[in-house]
Amino acid sequence: MDLEVSAPEAHMGDISGGLAAKRARITGTDSLPGGEIVVRAQVPLSELEGYAAELKSATGGRGRYALDFSHYEPAPAPIQRRLAEAWKPRIEED
Repeated sequence: MDLEVSAPEAHMGDISGGLAAKRARITGTDSLPGGEIVVRAQVPLSELEGYAAELKSATGGRGRYALDFSHYEPAPAPIQRRLAEAWKPRIEED
């Protein structure tokens, strides 16, 4: 997903760190008048569950974000293995 986060400049570190923990690739940042920043990134949709609450907590309710579909991309190998294991049929014991 293409993600665009707007928040007060004082929260730039919290936003960048939070996105890095979500396998995001930050593609750009801009400073706006009034001490606002805009951070643009590409983030897997699966990593954005609960992001609204996380952003609200990190910015004291002053941050906002917008999402746009970007593209499909294969999941990293460790995540593929974990997903495959979760979907393997289980042999039930009688």
